[in-house]
Amino acid sequence: MLETGNYIFLPYTDAEKEILIADGAAVYLLEGQSIGSQRRGGRRFWSDWHKGHPIEDITSRIYEVAIWPNDFFVPRTFNEPKLEQEELVRVNREETRLRLGIPNYTEILPEAPEVTEVLFKHFDLTRVRLLGAKYKTKDGHWTHIRTNTAINESGSVVAHVGCFRAVYGPDVHDWYAREGDPDLAAARWGVKLLRT
Repeated sequence: MLETGNYIFLPYTDAEKEILIADGAAVYLLEGQSIGSQRRGGRRFWSDWHKGHPIEDITSRIYEVAIWPNDFFVPRTFNEPKLEQEELVRVNREETRLRLGIPNYTEILPEAPEVTEVLFKHFDLTRVRLLGAKYKTKDGHWTHIRTNTAINESGSVVAHVGCFRAVYGPDVHDWYAREGDPDLAAARWGVKLLRT
């Protein structure tokens, strides 16, 4: 378990994992990687602006996350500002918690290294690139997911991750928290949290 603010991440039980997998989810354990450690380990990134930036040193928190590869995005979160995306995530988590019956289930906006870690883990296991060509919008644009990782001191600019290309790897980029983008959504990022 890992503390985050006034919460502790809890692992899913075996029975809960069965429920999630039957619902189309994949469950991954995050292991404290950073974008920098991923790069040093041979992972390629399409973006390079963050070389030497503090974002390279942020590590993923250690917890289990459920994602839905075939239903990856929270509905209606494309082209919405961060605050509206967070509200839609809250609505989606309530619906999912009631439907699946998993206590302490919630959904969050992840940190940037957590997203890249899951992208690489999922690709290693399935050879499918989350946020790759299969995930393009109807207009043919590459998709990204919003994270909670602040790029500047005020938090008015946050990272997003996507555009996972076969040759170059994923793109880590930034965008204003107060603005939406047609290619930028929130992911269904399911975790268990216990209030302390």
